[in-house]
Amino acid sequence: MKYFTILLVSFLALNACKNSNTNPDSSNAEPPSGTYTINTLPEHNNISQELTITFDEATKKVSGHSGCNQFFGTYNVNGTSLTFSQMGSTRKMCDPNANALETAMLQSLNQINTYTIKDNVLQLKVDNKTFIQAVKN
Repeated sequence: MKYFTILLVSFLALNACKNSNTNPDSSNAEPPSGTYTINTLPEHNNISQELTITFDEATKKVSGHSGCNQFFGTYNVNGTSLTFSQMGSTRKMCDPNANALETAMLQSLNQINTYTIKDNVLQLKVDNKTFIQAVKN
């Protein structure tokens, strides 16, 4: 019985180590860096404004153009988790279409919790659903 218990504990320990990293790519995820042009936002299929997002890895600051105004803030990356904080923007008056686009973009950024990058395409996601897609400049 003693040997069986030792064998069982050893098996469980080895199995726990094997399954401790549920996403093998998460530790090697490429962090977002540089400037991306946004081409997809929720409920906005036809984006006529140039929307950008820039990640500065050295300072962990994010900024960009949200349709009418400039936005800025900080971000944190941990594996494939991504969160934005301390977000703000300039306050120019814009036409209603630009305002709607800007509101959708800024609201989406506040919800983002994960990301992927593949072939210079950044997907900012809420869980597994892509909210914002952008191409690296």
